[in-house]
Amino acid sequence: MSAANIPQPVTPPTEGGEGLRFVGMTIYDGLTRFNTEQGEVMPTPQPGLAESWTVSEDKLTWTFTLRHGVTFHDGSPFNADAVIFQFNRMKNPDFEYYDQLNAPKHAEQYRSFKSWEKIDDYTVAITTTAPTAWLDWSLAQIMLPSPAVVQQYGNEDYAAHASGTGPFKMVRYVDGEVMELEANPDYYRGRPKLDRIILYPQAEAASRTASLQAGEVEWAEVPAPDSLPSLEAQVSRSTSPTTRTRSSSGSTSSGRRSPTSACGRR
Repeated sequence: MSAANIPQPVTPPTEGGEGLRFVGMTIYDGLTRFNTEQGEVMPTPQPGLAESWTVSEDKLTWTFTLRHGVTFHDGSPFNADAVIFQFNRMKNPDFEYYDQLNAPKHAEQYRSFKSWEKIDDYTVAITTTAPTAWLDWSLAQIMLPSPAVVQQYGNEDYAAHASGTGPFKMVRYVDGEVMELEANPDYYRGRPKLDRIILYPQAEAASRTASLQAGEVEWAEVPAPDSLPSLEAQVSRSTSPTTRTRSSSGSTSSGRRSPTSACGRR
């Protein structure tokens, strides 16, 4: 990553857009999600942990029907209580688990919230201060953590045990050094194509490029511009029919690629 540090897996993650892309959207889900699996049009909000929603006639109350059968990585269930817990954690200073450090970072996403309530175990309603056409866009960026893990470790120690419902589970995190993520086999949208992602922060473009060219990492963000010709030639060679790949166990094969990583080692 071009970030100078591993994004902390809090909600929202640190490191701005880097944190959202590499950590937020891998570990967590929101009530809505962006359809980034396609590249034909600009991504727009789609059903995420909310299967559907309706808006009242006065355009102030949004009612969300939640997805059944989803669990957090720690095994606890996702339901309306989990949604209300996080809303309180970000918007209610009197809440026991109010996150004083990270709540201000989400102020933009919660700006239109007036109130929120649990209708039943799988239905929640949000009332806004004024008609808000962009609420479904904001909800795609509001990451929902496991209340059970927050309650067990508290806000201060939560990052070391981060647990969401996303496509990858955090299995190792060393602040400033590395984060390892493993595929979530129970992900509601299906198991990810990658088995593992290992993230390293490298702020210098030359360092990222050197790691990529040396085969130390399999993907690097924003390589040095003057390295593009050599990188293109390297890609051309690696995608030839005779290319062999190395598995995580160290053996080689000519089949499916081994677990790859965003700025991670094989």
